[in-house]
Amino acid sequence: MQIYENILLKDCSWIKIGGPCKKFIVSESSDELVNTLRDYVLNGKAFDIIGWSANTLFADNGVDCDLIQVKSKNIQVGLDRSLYRDVKLKRVETRHQVFRTSTISSGYDISDIEYDETEGEEILVKADAGVPLPYIINFLNDRGIVGLHYFAGIPGTVGASVVNNIHGGPKNFSDYVHSVEILDQNGDIRLVYHDELDFHYGYSKLQHSKSVVITVNFLLRLGDKNRAQRAATMWAQKKASQPKNSLGSVFLNLTKAQQEKLGLPTNSVAYLIEHVLNLSGYRVGDIMVPEKTPPGQVQINKNIIMNVGNGTAEDYYAVVDKIWTEADKIGIRLTVEVHMKGFTEDRIKKFYADENVDVT
Repeated sequence: MQIYENILLKDCSWIKIGGPCKKFIVSESSDELVNTLRDYVLNGKAFDIIGWSANTLFADNGVDCDLIQVKSKNIQVGLDRSLYRDVKLKRVETRHQVFRTSTISSGYDISDIEYDETEGEEILVKADAGVPLPYIINFLNDRGIVGLHYFAGIPGTVGASVVNNIHGGPKNFSDYVHSVEILDQNGDIRLVYHDELDFHYGYSKLQHSKSVVITVNFLLRLGDKNRAQRAATMWAQKKASQPKNSLGSVFLNLTKAQQEKLGLPTNSVAYLIEHVLNLSGYRVGDIMVPEKTPPGQVQINKNIIMNVGNGTAEDYYAVVDKIWTEADKIGIRLTVEVHMKGFTEDRIKKFYADENVDVT
């Protein structure tokens, strides 16, 4: 375990933004995480959990609680399935669409790397919440265990990926999540199964829970590791063309009903921002939406907001709010994927789906 005091969060932020944090704890195993969390939970001390912070915006004034970052490389392969109940993994809509014209491009075309992996033998794999996605993908591919390669090129940890139910092309993380161990608000560890997590696109029940993910059990399959590795490499290369000085995609893609309401050829929010809201290049300070991409060049995702200099969290908030407000004017309520920490609830509540909202 490592403990840092009075740090600036911009130094551990992917977008280089963020104010002070009085205590920053790095937990390096599930045991350390459990012990640390129990101390905070049972003694009523304020804390928040973060992973890589790849989609987290820290306020300019920082946060008013201690932060606990989860890190680990602990993975166990071949768990005894008789110790767990059988569950049916529910497929969730990904809202992944590919749209191409001579001048417009949206969505990643992965027809060249997608393949059927359902014939291999099933295998149960356990990973600590703090295991980085790139690490577990390579670890499993080396052993011929396939499935998670669809999430290559996405920065983050296993635990955060479950909570947010991240999506990679036609796959959701939940497609492979058998169960999770959580530490609840009483300090007890419980096993929660797939069908209890209420997975939807970009959503799990854990987003509205005070429980913390400790470990994740995946139901994967043995397969062609060379093919999986090629697919992972190609998928990561497709995503590598996008800006790095950002927090990734800002908004969830449109629902089917929203797409039909506007009569759009794609559910891509990037398309909405560029061709309907006309906000390509919109800028506040050093925070901006990418400019229109000339025909023939690699398309830059307009659903990504970049820091092109010394941008602030308030600048980032202002750009998000502009896009959200302009969409709301035409009857479209967008949902933000980026987590905003250190902001008051009244400022950010409108950006996120309520637990009672139908997110399908």
